[in-house]
Amino acid sequence: MQVYPVLLLSFIYRLPESPRWFIFHEREDDAREALVDIYGKDEADGKFDELKQASKDESASSIGYSDMIFPSGQQFHETMVTVMGQVNQALTGYGAVSVYGPQIFQLLGFDVSMSEYLTMANYV
Repeated sequence: MQVYPVLLLSFIYRLPESPRWFIFHEREDDAREALVDIYGKDEADGKFDELKQASKDESASSIGYSDMIFPSGQQFHETMVTVMGQVNQALTGYGAVSVYGPQIFQLLGFDVSMSEYLTMANYV
């Protein structure tokens, strides 16, 4: 189960920087370079303009906790999707299987290595 983090760490240096973060921190040249790396020279300018406009729009509006909690808020729908995903995970017992999977499969008669493989298969 620890293979994925090792693989992620081994490839993380190849991941491009976030153009959105660069624009938010007023590093426009770095944002353009990152967009060229991601999209190529032809599409980079259009994407840069889109990100710049989105940054302006986002900085002009403020969102607070009330926007997430009350149904009339701008972020209520997104918040409910996230909350219901967590509730669904809790109600289906996925957390128990992911944590106690090897023990559960051993109690069902599988040997140790097969129990670990079956548990890992839950993550796919």
